[in-house]
Amino acid sequence: MTQSEAALAGGDVALALKSFEQAAAREHATDIEQGIVRAHMQAGEYRRALAFAAHTAGAHGDEVGGAVLYAWLLNAGGQGAFARQLLEGVERRVPGQAVVALALAQLRAPWPRATDALLLGPTRLAPMGVPGAMPPGLHVVGSGVLIDQGRRALVPADLVARPEAVWLRDGLGREAQAEVERRLDPLGLVLLKLASPMPGAASWRRPPRDAFAGSPVYTLEHAVASSPDPAWPLLRLGFLGAGQGLGIDVPAGPHGGPVVDAAGRLVGVALPGSSSTEGAARVPVSALAEALGGLLGPVAESPPNARLPMDELYELALPLTLQVLTPSRPSPDSSKR
Repeated sequence: MTQSEAALAGGDVALALKSFEQAAAREHATDIEQGIVRAHMQAGEYRRALAFAAHTAGAHGDEVGGAVLYAWLLNAGGQGAFARQLLEGVERRVPGQAVVALALAQLRAPWPRATDALLLGPTRLAPMGVPGAMPPGLHVVGSGVLIDQGRRALVPADLVARPEAVWLRDGLGREAQAEVERRLDPLGLVLLKLASPMPGAASWRRPPRDAFAGSPVYTLEHAVASSPDPAWPLLRLGFLGAGQGLGIDVPAGPHGGPVVDAAGRLVGVALPGSSSTEGAARVPVSALAEALGGLLGPVAESPPNARLPMDELYELALPLTLQVLTPSRPSPDSSKR
């Protein structure tokens, strides 16, 4: 177990998974199985992680860590109501468990974040990150979208309004420093160039035309935080609004995450709404393509009514949805959301 955790913390996911599985062959224990779940998440295998977390939660009902991890992954993948119902049942069955109460309180918040005991092993509800890679004093100020096979990113212009260090972290905990390559002021975005590409990053597919109002869409974004802790993005679903409105009922925030259609194609970038009644807006893919061309990825037609399962869609977007970190503190209002 010590070797497994060390390998996971050091970024050697293959060794971590092998070591956890060797431990599992010797003993059927929830802490070992939680390690396997976290290793799958670190590898970007959300569907395998979710399936194994379901097994862990069901096979070890007397130990709450597996259920907490399973509920957190369900919520991250857009199944918040089921996740809360699951933990409420655990709380009734095994009362007085601090980690359950803490996780449930976060799942009831607009922007759930793993804090304090929720970042401790073996249940840790977040990717590992790379120790010491980032300078001290950074804060998560919003979300971004990885493009151009991991070489560039789009983030809201307000997040990098001043010339300062910008760091990006994907949903697998991998980090890179970035600098402003071009300001896309008419779109409210900035194009960043990464100092080193995210390894193995895939390209988005995009539709040949903008999605129509009322079509099902999803957004993936990170919670703003005063700490630099890694996190898995949160998926939310809804129906596209008219005009530039996002349409999805999302909490207020700086936004910046990808908006994808039911086929898993990038159809826009989420931005804050222009008024108090408009929670969030979007930059449509047609405007992005006009400004960026082939950097967005290839155009892909999809059959009518094509729809990916939510777990597959989340897995696709997990390494392409970024935390944006800068020395600027998030505003007090944003950090509470």
